[in-house]
Amino acid sequence: MSDVGLMVTGRGGHMLSLSAPIRKRLGKDVGDEVAVRLLRRLR
Repeated sequence: MSDVGLMVTGRGGHMLSLSAPIRKRLGKDVGDEVAVRLLRRLR
């Protein structure tokens, strides 16, 4: 997946930035919680 960003929230968690088309495909809206599983680090 490209064009996503992972940011530290400062409260012990992270925020994942997804574009509107990706959120729509996932059935999610701004502020919804999602579970993320990282498989490998891309360079």
